[in-house]
Amino acid sequence: MKQYVKLQIVKHALQHYIQRPGASEKDIEKEKRLLEEIVQETEELKSRFNIK
Repeated sequence: MKQYVKLQIVKHALQHYIQRPGASEKDIEKEKRLLEEIVQETEELKSRFNIK
């Protein structure tokens, strides 16, 4: 459960960070791929721990 909370924090921070002014398209694409990985991990943990 602790891992889930950590990933949720990182997910929300990354969602905000991607929207920063001056970010290059290349950086944004890399960050979006990382965000997708984190979203998948949080969904897996949510399912595993039966989090609503």
